[in-house]
Amino acid sequence: MESLPDVDVFVGNIVSIDFAAYELWLEQAEAEEARDYLMKLDKDEHKEKEGREFLFYSYVLDQFRIFGMLEPMLHYPTMLANQMTYQISMDSQKLVISKYYALDEVVVREFLGKKLNKSTRRDLDEICAKTQKKLKYCQRQFDNCRRIFKAVEDMSGSLVKNIQKHFQLPLSLSWDYAAVVFLANHRFDCSKRKLSCLGFRDFVECSKFLIESWTHSQTDCTDLPQEIDPEFLHDLRSVKILVSEQKLFDKHKNTTVNKARELMHLSELKGSDELAGTQWCEASFRPLSRGIVGIASCLYKSKEIRDYFIDIFEKVVEPCRTCGWDKERVNMFLQCYAAAAKQLPQIEQLSLTWDKYIKTTTKCILQIYKK
Repeated sequence: MESLPDVDVFVGNIVSIDFAAYELWLEQAEAEEARDYLMKLDKDEHKEKEGREFLFYSYVLDQFRIFGMLEPMLHYPTMLANQMTYQISMDSQKLVISKYYALDEVVVREFLGKKLNKSTRRDLDEICAKTQKKLKYCQRQFDNCRRIFKAVEDMSGSLVKNIQKHFQLPLSLSWDYAAVVFLANHRFDCSKRKLSCLGFRDFVECSKFLIESWTHSQTDCTDLPQEIDPEFLHDLRSVKILVSEQKLFDKHKNTTVNKARELMHLSELKGSDELAGTQWCEASFRPLSRGIVGIASCLYKSKEIRDYFIDIFEKVVEPCRTCGWDKERVNMFLQCYAAAAKQLPQIEQLSLTWDKYIKTTTKCILQIYKK
């Protein structure tokens, strides 16, 4: 009787991640949809259609099953690196985590600045209808934001570094989540109709300016990193003197106009007849100064912080648009305005506070200024 040959059997637990299938799973695609998509990518079409469909369908189900088992660990990414059940290379781990936490800017824009609570989650149906995304997909986007918010809200130190460390995310994505956390923490109103022209990226950039300048997030301070420095907000109340005292107001105006004249001469800016000389600066100084100073002097109130973006839009951006200014002219006015104020003895004492406010607000204005 012929003996059977010896057979060596090796059993391993190395997990192979098909990232094309993974992205389809993240988008809440059905197994049949994923099968058909992966079959189109496959160049080996010599097998019978029924056989190929069965093999691909089984393959997709197996991949989806793996993703489902990995998902609980993705809620706490540091667990993924320490567990021994699924042997996944470090590069694959990083990619799995970053793709799971990748933000859909269109979806997240819809709940930006809102409380990340159950009430907002219940309203995701409206966002699904508006963005044409599946409900579970929108829920995952929301849950990721809420999970990170809850994890870092009581941590001291750098907000971005905390997110990077505890969720193993790349720097750029950590900044995106830092912006979401910051806007939600202060309940910034991002949903006004006038702000609908601004995208997710505009708010991220503005949040980055605010976090870097107005909070202690970039230092090793023990204060909560997403909180705006209360002393800074208190000191800002003193800049109201720029519009409350007429002599100071006139001096500030004249100095600003003179600086604008010098800059125009140096840069040889050319404008229409209406913008010739410095008439453009003189005519708009009063309403713009009132707007800029009014925003600053009221920021100590929590409601005014929430209205920061709509305030700079209505009190600065819209008046500049009405005047027909391009972004370069807006920047020129703000630079001259800021420098002229620092030459006043009353503001010179508040030099650091004024710089923190006006430089950051100028960046935000230029970021959202879309003529």
